[in-house]
Amino acid sequence: MLYVIRIELQGVAAIDEQAASAIAALREQGRLVLAGALPAVDSSDPGSAGLDGELIVAEWPDRPAAERWAAECFPGRTLHVSPFKKRAP
Repeated sequence: MLYVIRIELQGVAAIDEQAASAIAALREQGRLVLAGALPAVDSSDPGSAGLDGELIVAEWPDRPAAERWAAECFPGRTLHVSPFKKRAP
């Protein structure tokens, strides 16, 4: 099933290498639908404002698996995990 994970980052300039590698692994496994940064300001280059968060939509067997993955990749961050029903490409 698909799950959407929103990670709160508040002012971080970019995700760390461990998280980037984990997202790349999802892509390589064919489980990633989309992933992207949530800029803190209305700009594709937020500069010193950094990011508010990261959004990931991917496939996991169940919600606890998605929650475990997120907690391992983004330790100490506030995470929101919800089922996701894709309606359009």
